[in-house]
Amino acid sequence: MVNFGVGLGAFMDGAQRSYRQANELRQTFENGQTDRRMRRVEREQRANADAAREADISKGITTNVDPNTGATTFKVGQTDYGTDSAAARKAAEQQVGSFTDYYMKTAVPALVDGYMRAGRPEMAQQYQTWMETAGAKRGLTHWATAARAAQRGDTSQFLKSMQAAYNTRGYYDDGVEATGGEELKDKDGNVTGIRMDFKGADGRTYSRTYEGMEDVYRAGVMMMAPEQVFQSGMADVKAGQAARADAAKVRADLNNDLAKQNNKAVLDDRINDRQSRRQLGRDAAQHGYRMEEDANAAQVRAAYGSSGPNGETEGDIRKQLETISKRMAETDLGWSKLTPEEQNARAVAELQRQRESARGIFNESGSNAVAAPGRTPSLY
Repeated sequence: MVNFGVGLGAFMDGAQRSYRQANELRQTFENGQTDRRMRRVEREQRANADAAREADISKGITTNVDPNTGATTFKVGQTDYGTDSAAARKAAEQQVGSFTDYYMKTAVPALVDGYMRAGRPEMAQQYQTWMETAGAKRGLTHWATAARAAQRGDTSQFLKSMQAAYNTRGYYDDGVEATGGEELKDKDGNVTGIRMDFKGADGRTYSRTYEGMEDVYRAGVMMMAPEQVFQSGMADVKAGQAARADAAKVRADLNNDLAKQNNKAVLDDRINDRQSRRQLGRDAAQHGYRMEEDANAAQVRAAYGSSGPNGETEGDIRKQLETISKRMAETDLGWSKLTPEEQNARAVAELQRQRESARGIFNESGSNAVAAPGRTPSLY
């Protein structure tokens, strides 16, 4: 006959597991979509911040054409820089502020809003809080310098700024230090890639080679972008939380196993103690010291008379009590905390319950109580 209850329980367990797996898959997919969307927002807002700064720099420089020479002169505020456009631009840049300032005003609010729209307010709050830290701002400055160097094709500056961003405390903290690097060139002197040197948390040093400068620029700028660094950091945090949860489960399982072993050891000790006491009782009987055994026999006889139901002997009844006690010791973790007298009473009560239940099957007549009033058969 099929046990419908067990089948239904197994079905519900399987359904719940399927639901959890589907929910986790959906969450992973949605998180992936959010991450890609946020990277796109970051690229757009980075460009907007750069364009806004360039526009303000251009506004800060006044140009004039000398009618006699036709030369263009430059002026910032009240300072005239003549035909030195580079000096005029540097002065205008200092006047409008750094790219970091524009990124904080333009990109960060847009990214916070993006996380909010994606239904991840905790990420929005954490990102905004992190971007306001000194470490994040320093890392942002180095990264912005590397990004502008990549646009110009200045490999030397790109490499230097990438190392600075990587090593900024509070930015890309992965326990590894970038210790140096160099440009890789072909026989004609063209830069084909870079080599970066690292030192791990264990003190071991190693190098990585990256070929193809177009790919190096793109991958480096994306990897060290603040939003990407933030997502990597959050992933590490979640991984750490998961690892701690797994470690806690392992500790809990270990403690549970130790508790089981301890309980088993206690039970084994009690069983051995009972066996020793029974052996002592038998030895004592051989020497005429049967007071304890006689008292126990009297208790059983007081409960059942000279024989139990169906002609059971005193030994049969005692064996049943011992079987019940053994089963309780193996299945009831609280058994080891009971005194021998409490264990004996529990075993007698269980035997009585079993006989009461079986009475209708065997058509027993009358009542055959396990223990006489005020008397409890003993196992010992």
